[in-house]
Amino acid sequence: MSIIEPKLIISPQYKVQLDSPLSMPNAAGFLWNRKMMIQMNCRGYAVSQFMQPGPTKYSNGPNNEAKTFMQPEHNYYTHHLGRFFYVKDESTDELFSVPYEPVRSKPDKFKFTLTTSEISWVIEQSGLKVTLVLSLSKDDVVELWQLSVKNLSHIKRNISIYPYFSIGYMS
Repeated sequence: MSIIEPKLIISPQYKVQLDSPLSMPNAAGFLWNRKMMIQMNCRGYAVSQFMQPGPTKYSNGPNNEAKTFMQPEHNYYTHHLGRFFYVKDESTDELFSVPYEPVRSKPDKFKFTLTTSEISWVIEQSGLKVTLVLSLSKDDVVELWQLSVKNLSHIKRNISIYPYFSIGYMS
């Protein structure tokens, strides 16, 4: 068994980068505006809420604790709520997920970046470079997601992308 040394870079522009989803699996950051807040961890797990006028979660897990406020540390479990994108090569049926969960396929390169205005991931896997960026609008209750895929090989690819957002266990 080898020990994974985390590589954590903190720059003077309030930017933090992590180069592995496994070295610090609970590494996370917050984004917020006047009406909402979201905490995302490096693996894709999320906890979010908005004000209406009190705090309300719009995606709920099976636990009932801490319904009225956001706790700084969460216990993440296999089916914890998150924001994930499945990337499938339709020619080979190869599948991986971005940022990391739930497929847990080890990427060739991984970069998780936190700034004061966005959270982003750059993942290279299976000859593809996937860039995923989360930001919030200034005043609206909206998560803004941008995903781009670049083919790093010279082979023509037939790729499908499936976003996954869990609504919760409300019913």
